[in-house]
Amino acid sequence: MREQVRSTEAQKAPGADPAAVVRRAPLRAAPAPTTRGALRPGGVVAGTGDVLAVARAARLPASAADPSVGRTRRSDVIRRELDPALRDGLIHQRGAARGIDARSATRDVDRSAGARPAAPQADPGAEEAERIEAERKAAEKQQLRARFDEPENVATRQRRAEEERLRQAAAEASAQAQAAGRAEWEATVAEQRAGLARVTERRETLILEGLDDALLLNHPELHRAVADVKRASASFDVAGAERAVATAERCFAEVSALVEQFDDLQTRFVRLETLGIGAKKRKAADSVRTALSERTTKPWKEFGAGLTDVAATVTSLEGTRQRREEHEGAAAERKLVEQAEHEFARNPKKETLQAQLDKQLIGRGEVTRTYRSSDDTGPGEFSVEVTIKRLSSIVIHAHCHADGTPKPGGATHWKYFTERKIRGRSHPLTTKLIGELVDKNAAKRHRDKNPALKGT
Repeated sequence: MREQVRSTEAQKAPGADPAAVVRRAPLRAAPAPTTRGALRPGGVVAGTGDVLAVARAARLPASAADPSVGRTRRSDVIRRELDPALRDGLIHQRGAARGIDARSATRDVDRSAGARPAAPQADPGAEEAERIEAERKAAEKQQLRARFDEPENVATRQRRAEEERLRQAAAEASAQAQAAGRAEWEATVAEQRAGLARVTERRETLILEGLDDALLLNHPELHRAVADVKRASASFDVAGAERAVATAERCFAEVSALVEQFDDLQTRFVRLETLGIGAKKRKAADSVRTALSERTTKPWKEFGAGLTDVAATVTSLEGTRQRREEHEGAAAERKLVEQAEHEFARNPKKETLQAQLDKQLIGRGEVTRTYRSSDDTGPGEFSVEVTIKRLSSIVIHAHCHADGTPKPGGATHWKYFTERKIRGRSHPLTTKLIGELVDKNAAKRHRDKNPALKGT
């Protein structure tokens, strides 16, 4: 009767195969309870592998696949985390078989999944086999221990240990020797670099002092020394580089004064050529030019001896040029003086003075005298007389404060030189002309040096 009920339920389940239901084994053909109740680790109930696989594939309750599954409460237990699809089938089957809702069926299946199969009964034959195997392994272990303690094996182990110790000692000694050699090499390299750095510094000092100019002289020893410094430095020959730079320093000291003399004469001669050399001195200028160009062809000592005559010729040319400049300058100055005097004589006004000052025809002159007049009544007040550059026909009189500042207005005025001591002949100046033509500091210094004005 139960078999018929289960068959009917299986036919009603969605997706059920009626032919599969007909092919199920009868209830009396189910495996023995001892076999179905034993679970393997991570597996399912013994004897139900095919049935559960069909249920999992079709997502059907297990009872629909095999009536024997619903008869036993312990043999249908599986771990729920192993196969969620089979768990869902068990929940559906358990609820249909017992007439309970899905929640109760789920709780019932989860409680069944926590059960553990009973421990299998001990097999006397297996225990005896395990004991015999253990005794055999103990005997083998004892034999190995006996062979391990044999004198021959002990001596072999000792020999190999000594060989390993010697090998490690040799390796450590080799590493120490390599480290010492590397340290010595690094010290040597550091010393070489320091020596080359000193050589480079000494050579750079020579360059700053004019080595490049000295090399333009015909001094073979100096040229060789400079070349040897470069070659020895490139090959890390510190001793050779030091000897070469010492020779270069000695040779440079011999010619340094000659180089300075040559540079000075060349600069002076270039200035003379720029300003222009007269036709009468053309021959002398050619001789200087030729003598200066021979520094790369004549031996340096012979060239240095000839520079004395060159210096005398350059000095003579400079004297001629100076006299000509003085003559030309005096003539030009006389023209400017005549121009200033002529313009002011035509229009003797302060506006004329301002126009001449703007085009730099006239300028600030010198303080010629300081004195105290009747207008200087305050403490330290004084008067000053100032000339005008290129305009000697007039002078400026300024009544000043104690600090030398000219008083404004008519207190600072100009007069003709021939009328400078006559009252009532003064002409006022503008504030701008006063500031540009009268130096208050020069006026105060002149006043301080005048003994007649001390204590006033």
